[in-house]
Amino acid sequence: MKVLSQNIEVICHFDKVGKIKPIRFKIEEDSGCKVIKIEKIITTDLQKQCGNRVYVFTCMVVIDGIQKICEIKYIIEDCRWLLFKI
Repeated sequence: MKVLSQNIEVICHFDKVGKIKPIRFKIEEDSGCKVIKIEKIITTDLQKQCGNRVYVFTCMVVIDGIQKICEIKYIIEDCRWLLFKI
């Protein structure tokens, strides 16, 4: 996987106990924006990184007809999403 660490916009679902489920995200490329649907969440992990609590989601996505694994992160203290690896 290639490390990108790129800020992204994410649409997600919070259930009634506060569990986060990302649904899709938008990445910016030279040719414009692309919306990527998350087909499956493989793992979810809560980690501590640089003093921040971070949810790390390993996801299965389809980009241009090719199935890929990516890692997106939600930094709780900053309320910010990153596309970390793809």
